[in-house]
Amino acid sequence: MLLPSAEEAHAAALTAQEQQLINHNRGRILTGAGEEAAQQLKDLAALQGTDNRMVNPSIPGTGNRICALELLAGASGISTGAR
Repeated sequence: MLLPSAEEAHAAALTAQEQQLINHNRGRILTGAGEEAAQQLKDLAALQGTDNRMVNPSIPGTGNRICALELLAGASGISTGAR
């Protein structure tokens, strides 16, 4: 799935239904730098009583998604064996 760049996303005209969906999902999305996102993920897991988590970074570009996952893993104390 190709994701739009930030510029494309900001320039897009949204329907009322699309805006409603964005508003609904906004509270379900974790954002921030590595440490901040790692803490949000840890807090969410504790709230849900689980130690398993799945992360799906919605960031344009494969390299950017890999980098985001590596940063999150590092902030979470997980060794990735990355590059």
